[in-house]
Amino acid sequence: MRRSAWIFLAAILLPSLALAWMAVRSARDQQVILEHQQAIISQNITDTLAKKVQDQMEASRSTFVQTTQRLLKQNPSPRVLADNFDHQLKGAWDLAEIGFAVDLNGTIYSPKPQQNTVAKVFRKENDRFLSNRENVPVFAQNSQQLFPSTGTKTIPIPMPAPKQPRRYRRQTRSTTP
Repeated sequence: MRRSAWIFLAAILLPSLALAWMAVRSARDQQVILEHQQAIISQNITDTLAKKVQDQMEASRSTFVQTTQRLLKQNPSPRVLADNFDHQLKGAWDLAEIGFAVDLNGTIYSPKPQQNTVAKVFRKENDRFLSNRENVPVFAQNSQQLFPSTGTKTIPIPMPAPKQPRRYRRQTRSTTP
């Protein structure tokens, strides 16, 4: 009887346990592979959507530049356009919610706070920044990319210096008494 128990254990039970362990291990490996493939697919979808958003933003920016240049040509002087830029931009560009015109000295020409409630709120929230009375971090882009054919003078935007990372010295402990 004892011998048949050992034969049963060696011939049936041990191979069954080994096969079960291999099946569980294989299932875990397949799950890891599946999750990796899903991550790659999700990343590709995200990259595609980000590219579409970037293209749409670039198209909107290009349309804005073209619309502004057209408005400059239609007005007798840039100052005349600046005084009424909000109204003219809203009529010429569908995406415009508010148009503002500011000179290099911080004088805000458009919109006038008494125009409407949107202009009043815009001026209340942005007056200090637009009139050079408030500092905020600005991330400059290549101005040649924005205005490639206008030949306009570009003004460098001062940016705060990046903070230097702290350097920590690794301390080791002596384990000898």
